Amino acid sequence: MADQLRVKGRVIRGRIGVTIAPVTKEVAESIGLGKPMGALVQSVESGGPAEKAGIEAGDIIVKVDGKAVEQVGRSAAHHRQPPNRAAAPRCRCSVVARLRDLQVTVG
Repeated sequence: MADQLRVKGRVIRGRIGVTIAPVTKEVAESIGLGKPMGALVQSVESGGPAEKAGIEAGDIIVKVDGKAVEQVGRSAAHHRQPPNRAAAPRCRCSVVARLRDLQVTVG
């Protein structure tokens, strides 16, 4: 990010086209997670990278590029925005609800 700031005068972030929310204790229990973790996908942008990869509303993203996504808003707040587009044009998201591992092209 610092390099982008120096070179371009701003930081360009990628996006996958989802709206997320914290995973509540009740949601975690209902799908068998041991504790609330990850990011609950509330909506998916039509035609966006997440939809093209197969992510759906109701999915819970628990890993991005192999790194655990802790409770949204706490230690993994950096996962609210996907990796920098220039540095990582693709990311792999591990999703529970329909238990699958998806590759998303960051837009």
